[in-house]
Amino acid sequence: MRNAFFDFEEVLEASLDFGVPMPKKARTSLSRRLDLLREKLPVNASIDLHFFDEGAKLRGCLKIRTLNRTFSAISFGRHPQSIYENLEEDINQQILDWKQTRFPKEVYHEAQLYS
Repeated sequence: MRNAFFDFEEVLEASLDFGVPMPKKARTSLSRRLDLLREKLPVNASIDLHFFDEGAKLRGCLKIRTLNRTFSAISFGRHPQSIYENLEEDINQQILDWKQTRFPKEVYHEAQLYS
């Protein structure tokens, strides 16, 4: 199978875990990064990462749902990992903005010192 994004001759195990085929190493890397992101979130948060093949490019969507809030980001590119980096940066900024408005400034500042 030929794809503009991956060389499947090098991929022994391709999966659609995130919506598009990708090498096991790439899936594992994305899963680890999602785990690190999950550590920043409330316990009850759910994370949904999905990529869509739009022909010449991929569209990545990252959505995080908590009881009180939803964070979401969309990015386009040719490779899932670079798209994810953009998504993660956007989501991290949204979380940072949310924390700054959710907590009193002195509590937020003290928490930043320990993170």
